Amino acid sequence: MARNTYKPKTYYPGVAKAIAREYIALHRKYCYGCARIGSYCGRSMEDVFADTVFYVIHDEVAKSLPTDQLLQHFDYRYNMLLYRARMDARRESHPDSIEPKAIDDG
Repeated sequence: MARNTYKPKTYYPGVAKAIAREYIALHRKYCYGCARIGSYCGRSMEDVFADTVFYVIHDEVAKSLPTDQLLQHFDYRYNMLLYRARMDARRESHPDSIEPKAIDDG
């Protein structure tokens, strides 16, 4: 089951404008060749990218960052959400390898 990453929070127009100005470069960086990489429980790299855009636009930390630091913050959040998607997929496909098992004292 995928996490709900869409929260009813305030968005920051300045952050949205900065991401819009860099959108093509960001999309090219994170999504070029995505089809070859695969997906994580039905979530593609495009989905992770879209989640990152929404996450950063609503991220209070991002509102005060200049553009160069905002792009670094975007990279950090993208990697965070990608890691989360990978771990969620792993948890769904191999639940016993992640969750601790109860010990039967018999």
